[in-house]
Amino acid sequence: MACQEERRTLRDYTSPSLIRTTSCIKKPATQADNFKLKIGFIRMVQNDYQFGGLPNDDLYDHIANFLEIYDTQQYSGVPAEKVRLMIFSFSLRDKVRIWFKSLPKESITTWDQMAKKFLTKYFPPAKSAKFQGDITTFTQFDTESIYDA
Repeated sequence: MACQEERRTLRDYTSPSLIRTTSCIKKPATQADNFKLKIGFIRMVQNDYQFGGLPNDDLYDHIANFLEIYDTQQYSGVPAEKVRLMIFSFSLRDKVRIWFKSLPKESITTWDQMAKKFLTKYFPPAKSAKFQGDITTFTQFDTESIYDA
């Protein structure tokens, strides 16, 4: 699945095309003409810190790990925003990556936008409501310490 695109005809869908390869990320301009992400950096993110949206995947842990790894890299003349946006897609897998690729073409221009879309999608209000309900119905058994409860 690719980023959403302009209106296309049925013939457009049956003919080979590279139109569907356009990213939903609009990368900020940079002063560095020869900027490239290090392949080791990409592999580290892909191999160790991918988020797939499974029930036991911790959304906030993923963001914290992503930013921790990101903070180990510095590129002279390249805004931090650009590096974060370029590497984030490598931290996604499975249905989350499909969701990311379905975002409209060049609709993400800042890290804050990306993080907000990601957090909203994978930590929806219903999940917050469930946690609030769990807190309000919390009970401590007679034999339990508050720590154990």
